[in-house]
Amino acid sequence: LLAACSPAGAPPTEAAEPSSSSGQPRLAFVSPAASLDFLAYMAAAARKTGEENGAIVDVSDGDFEIAKNAELIDTAVAQGYDAILTDGSDGVIPAVEDANRAGIPVVNFDAKINGGDFVAWVGSDHEAMGRQAGEYMREQIGDSQAKILIVGFTVSSTQARMKGFRSAFDGDPNVTIDEVMPADMDNVENTQKLMNDVLVRKPKGEIDYIFATGQGPALGSLAAMETAGRDEIKLVSCDSEDGQFDAMRKYPNYLATVAQDPITIGTKSIEAALAGIKGEKQGDVPVPAILVTKDGLDQYTAEWAAAKASVEAWK
Repeated sequence: LLAACSPAGAPPTEAAEPSSSSGQPRLAFVSPAASLDFLAYMAAAARKTGEENGAIVDVSDGDFEIAKNAELIDTAVAQGYDAILTDGSDGVIPAVEDANRAGIPVVNFDAKINGGDFVAWVGSDHEAMGRQAGEYMREQIGDSQAKILIVGFTVSSTQARMKGFRSAFDGDPNVTIDEVMPADMDNVENTQKLMNDVLVRKPKGEIDYIFATGQGPALGSLAAMETAGRDEIKLVSCDSEDGQFDAMRKYPNYLATVAQDPITIGTKSIEAALAGIKGEKQGDVPVPAILVTKDGLDQYTAEWAAAKASVEAWK
């Protein structure tokens, strides 16, 4: 599975024998959803950094399925990779513990996993991201009363964002906050179905602002709002998929998003894995996120385009 996901143009490898004959360390980068821009460019940066450091990085795709993520980690353990890097949720803990027992260093990138032993965690502070979004929304609300709806999901990164967002409104009597979550993965389609129903149940005057915890909740909520003609609702989100930036330009009520830096996360994750192979633990390696508003959108997207171009050959 892992070998099948090597970069385009790479020579075929034997899945049962991942160790390089040249003695290069081989790293398994287990992505929870490689089709997302955020994770695709993170993986590209990981491949680039691996190549620059004499290592081979094989990327596999969990395809939005936690169980598949765990299976891919188990496959990497069975194949004897020198290090494993994974995002995910607590559902992959048993597989991480298998890697621990096999003596394979594991790096946790992005969403924190609350179990297993890791040589490093590399990612954004998701609670701080949520708080940043909340503080910006609070500025927009001012002294007015507001009804806010959080659209999130159950994974640890989302829950941390929701917690941070709520903390920005501690002690504010003018604001009420409710939350909803899709029954399944928080992609655009599932969120849109959920929000179609929510907007029927909550007519005009019942929602003033939405905080969407990621790309799926943001774009799914916007699609439902457009269908229902609810342009009075203002939206702030997290994440930085290209579709979100296009939507920020299209919809006046999409005010801002808090963007992570996937290229730096991918780079530092590989550096931490290579250090782990040498027996070094780096602990938490935080990568700052940035609030992108409409005023700063053009500058940010120009800088982001240049960053993507720097790793495009490894995508």
